[in-house]
Amino acid sequence: MAESGVGQKPLRELISGTEIHLSPERLQAENTVKEMSLDTYIQAAQNAFDLDGSYHGTLMNHLRSRIPFIGRSDMIQGNWLDHLVWFTLEKFPSGAQVGGVRVDARLDPQQFERVTQKFLSMILNV
Repeated sequence: MAESGVGQKPLRELISGTEIHLSPERLQAENTVKEMSLDTYIQAAQNAFDLDGSYHGTLMNHLRSRIPFIGRSDMIQGNWLDHLVWFTLEKFPSGAQVGGVRVDARLDPQQFERVTQKFLSMILNV
């Protein structure tokens, strides 16, 4: 998706994911992330994980290419936000950890859920 300005659009305009029952905390996180631009989301991830500035372009290009699959991938559990986190973590440096779990490790569904929640709490500072 090479559309001009896509990095400035709120994610709610770029995704069309599934709806599932959510805890109040998760619903708040989803609503907050939906209102972020892709640029803001990437910057929040960079800040939370102290990623080098060069990761911004890498993550932007990677996530732009994955936007059509967000909410539509049967290979990833969960809904659009789980997919967004998964696609984000795909480009994290080898050995990076979220909540003490390496993001390049093969995660079972419970581990992935915990990593997703920890990732969201870190980027949203909650």
